[in-house]
Amino acid sequence: MARLRVLLALVFACLLGCATRAGYEKAMNSYIGAREADLVRALGPSDNTYETGGRKFLQYSSQGTATVAGTSLTVTSTMPMGPATIPSVGAAPAINMNLGCITTFELVADRVVSWSAKGNRCVAPE
Repeated sequence: MARLRVLLALVFACLLGCATRAGYEKAMNSYIGAREADLVRALGPSDNTYETGGRKFLQYSSQGTATVAGTSLTVTSTMPMGPATIPSVGAAPAINMNLGCITTFELVADRVVSWSAKGNRCVAPE
């Protein structure tokens, strides 16, 4: 089962165009120092906004699903009584994966000063 999970993780990474967390961090770091209007122009309106103590937090979220196709293995052999097809015990069903990323930007005096992100969809091409 552990091998299957590793394989699924590799397949999933390739499905995303070999996008990585490092690529996402690089993209988000490019917004540090940006004005709020420029951030909204680039990413669109935020999903949530919170203000406290002279700080403003803009939250963006994305969600989705990915289906990793199942595998099946059959072996066809020629036996004295004719061909025989034997299904493999190692077959795996299709797996649906929930994907999500929540990114929060912190702004002070109309400028992005930091960001944080959580989720398995916080990836981008490098």
